[in-house]
Amino acid sequence: MLEEQRNLINIFIVSNFEKIATNPFGAYCANKFIRNNTNLHLRSFLIQNIKNNIKNLIFNINSCSVLILAIKQFGIQNFEFLCQEIYINLPFLLMNQISKTFI
Repeated sequence: MLEEQRNLINIFIVSNFEKIATNPFGAYCANKFIRNNTNLHLRSFLIQNIKNNIKNLIFNINSCSVLILAIKQFGIQNFEFLCQEIYINLPFLLMNQISKTFI
């Protein structure tokens, strides 16, 4: 029963990652999820969710810290799309004080 509840919470976090990671309290939960999750299927689902929502995530200070942790935990090779998105949005990111710290 406990394992089933944990799986449901993990799926909820991955499915709603953008909303969770952009919230200060949610970013804390997202960081804990990234640090403690060893399920490769959930990791790939999370990376795909990040890829789908990258524009919103790179402009938010809370999610920038979560993205940095995800890159450290999962490896930069899983985030090649991030480099392309930064390149495309570089002028806007440089004007945004929050995103400058991420770059």
